Amino acid sequence: MAAVVVLTAAVAVIFDIAKDGTRLVICDRDTNQRYASYDIAPGEEFSISFIHSVNITEVTDVYYVDGKTIVCDRCVYSSFGAGMPTEWEEDWQVSYEGDKITIAGLDIRQEEVTYIVGTVYDHVLHLGGEDIVLNELCGKNAEITLKIRTPLFGCFR
Repeated sequence: MAAVVVLTAAVAVIFDIAKDGTRLVICDRDTNQRYASYDIAPGEEFSISFIHSVNITEVTDVYYVDGKTIVCDRCVYSSFGAGMPTEWEEDWQVSYEGDKITIAGLDIRQEEVTYIVGTVYDHVLHLGGEDIVLNELCGKNAEITLKIRTPLFGCFR
């Protein structure tokens, strides 16, 4: 009887995980404590905006999901200066619109992305039409990791 209960519970957990689909998980870099997770579809874009700590202008890093990989597709910023790209690879596309500079085609592939959430300025996650203020979610100066978790092939810690 105990084996049936354990098996039933295991099947229920597997089906619960499977129905959730792909998730963008935000957790503490050192402890792996989960702050939040969000539904995200393969190919869906999300971005992180923040004020650059050195040149004090807004930067937006734009990513998309490719399986369990987070791909940095482009970076949008408004000022050349310390800490910002001034040279680029041949296959990157550079465009200017108003005071914004976009470097696209970066194709930087990572299993996880790490940020240190700002102490003075907010870091904001833009996902599915929502703006999630990471300073409020994780706390100022938190070292966070963003990961993709898929059903049955990763945990939703």
